[in-house]
Amino acid sequence: MSVKGKRSRRSVPTRAAIAAEIFTVHPEEHEFYEQFCEEAVESLEPQGPVEYELARTIAVLQWRQKKIMAYETFLFPQGGLSDSATGQPEIGAAFGAARTLFDNLKVLNTLSMFDQRNNNLLFGALKRFDEVQAERRARHQAQIDKAVSMYRLFKANGKAFDPQCHGFVFSSSQIEMEAKKRELLERAQTNNPENLAV
Repeated sequence: MSVKGKRSRRSVPTRAAIAAEIFTVHPEEHEFYEQFCEEAVESLEPQGPVEYELARTIAVLQWRQKKIMAYETFLFPQGGLSDSATGQPEIGAAFGAARTLFDNLKVLNTLSMFDQRNNNLLFGALKRFDEVQAERRARHQAQIDKAVSMYRLFKANGKAFDPQCHGFVFSSSQIEMEAKKRELLERAQTNNPENLAV
């Protein structure tokens, strides 16, 4: 049989087969998948359903990125030549890598395409997650600034301030602590140690 004939009979994964391998969570890896996603989501510290869904999407895309890298890593060791074939390990490794690249060019091109798409999706999800978190933190900061201002006004007039009675989600102790922290910071900024006494 000719070399061409041998090559035509070689099993080359189709794009659909590669996609199925990357995007499918197999039963034997399900536990590792869930653990990976759980840890990735936890590290992002999402709050609320929108942030959680974005964090979960980021985790899934990171998992797929790992599978693409694993697929590529699996390909190259298959093409190595033994030391006896060349007499020199470094030459054998170079020839092996070149042969693997030639034999799997279509597969590597498909992996590269999936990797680029996955990275674009991951970048977009991370960007949107940062935006949503920043918006949430800005709203939180605006609310606590307003609550502290009202607390100080009530205190100056000798009245008790209940944040929740004025539509805030903070407790009285939270606002009191925040007000004290700001007061200490304001005193420290005058560079006078005596002002730091509570």
